Amino acid sequence: MSGLGEDEEMTLLDDEGRLFGLVNIVDLLVILLVLAVIVAGAALLLSGSSDDTETTMETRHVTMDLGTQPDFIAEQITAGDTFEPRGSDEPATITDVYRYDNGGGTNVIVRATIRGTVSASESTSADSFQLGNTELRVGQSVPLQTAEYSVKGKLTQIQRSGEELPTQQTEFTMEATVPAGTADEVSIGDQYQIAGETVAEITALQQFPNMNRSARTLLVGVSAQTIDRGGVQFSGSSLQVGETVLFRNNSYQLTGNVANRETSTIETTERPFLLETTVPTNIVGDIDTGDQYRLGGETLVRIESTTIYATDEPDQRRVLLGVSAVTRDRDGTVLFGNQELRLGQSIPIQTAEYDLSGEIIRRGTLEQAGEPEAITATLTLRDVRPELSSAITVGQTEQIGDETTLEIVSKTTEPTEVLVETQDGNLYLRDHPRNLDVELDTELRVQRLDDGSIQFRGEPLHTGDTIPIELGQLRVTVEVSELDTR
Repeated sequence: MSGLGEDEEMTLLDDEGRLFGLVNIVDLLVILLVLAVIVAGAALLLSGSSDDTETTMETRHVTMDLGTQPDFIAEQITAGDTFEPRGSDEPATITDVYRYDNGGGTNVIVRATIRGTVSASESTSADSFQLGNTELRVGQSVPLQTAEYSVKGKLTQIQRSGEELPTQQTEFTMEATVPAGTADEVSIGDQYQIAGETVAEITALQQFPNMNRSARTLLVGVSAQTIDRGGVQFSGSSLQVGETVLFRNNSYQLTGNVANRETSTIETTERPFLLETTVPTNIVGDIDTGDQYRLGGETLVRIESTTIYATDEPDQRRVLLGVSAVTRDRDGTVLFGNQELRLGQSIPIQTAEYDLSGEIIRRGTLEQAGEPEAITATLTLRDVRPELSSAITVGQTEQIGDETTLEIVSKTTEPTEVLVETQDGNLYLRDHPRNLDVELDTELRVQRLDDGSIQFRGEPLHTGDTIPIELGQLRVTVEVSELDTR
């Protein structure tokens, strides 16, 4: 038995340690080790690349911008429409539609639900939403075809939930300048419609005249359906103060700027002003307390008081009007329409009888400056004819309308002195044979200002001034020779 064992050993392994006389046993062990490593690596790679991805059918909610469409197509795109996306066996459904006018047509944005496959890997949290073999990505163009229309939309959102677009009802105020004829067409309740759907309605309105009177400034309160696209938008424009916004219907189009994006309520304040104007004498009788300037069915200016004075021109009257005017505030500035109401600016007043503008001489009050007071003054007429002197009598008054501004208390006359040259060339003062100097002691109704100065008929009065006075039908020019301003 022992001999047989030795023979077999010699057969497998020769004297040089080679297996069957071919391969050294050490080399063989190295080869086997290398093969084992290769097999293990291959197994690891194969296991790592094995399909651990799960594929399921899911729904995604997408937003697509269909761009500008002709009106007849935009009207047909409605919620509930279905279409078959390319690569999908299941129809997609439009769940919401938003339209806006971009000036060259109707821009359409839709929300839709789409069924597709989602491949989610165990080794990553990312998933891939696919229609057939095509992955759906933001920015792609997606055909949208129904029996009624065929359009393309650009994908702007892909989300797991939400059938509705981010729209809301927003209140804002816009300011627009339009021709007077257009302004007459605008009314509260007017609607802005796109594709038969109301997207905005006028809820408040205030009109103001422009200085040229052929145009008007409109403040329009609007309730509108807006959309959030990285900011609230209406009519394709950002709804920020100062941005341009559009409102239109079949009768007119308003293009204006957003004045207030917080509310559609038009906030105005009635403020008092004192105005000064000059008008023909034939109009004076038409101007009365309580007169109103109305525009668009609203009172803009109401006359609270009137004071009428004589002027240097017999056919003209200087009129002071205390008025209440509808104003608004913008960044601390008081406006009448789009005009700042500073001293020296004008406020128009138009009624069926007259059309005038008054210059603002005081703000915040209806009254003239100062306190009313009666003072005595000596007024002198020089070198007048006897007939004119006789026409001036004690007790006469200057009264324009209901306002008495002057009353003659006493009167003295004396011949007018004239300078006469004799034959020898000497000059002498002599009494005029007919003409007279007339001195009138009068009581004047004046306003005394805080600095002690005097205003008569709304204008400063000083000794030496020359002023016209009207005594009934008689009009004369006098010199203020003395003022008792104590």
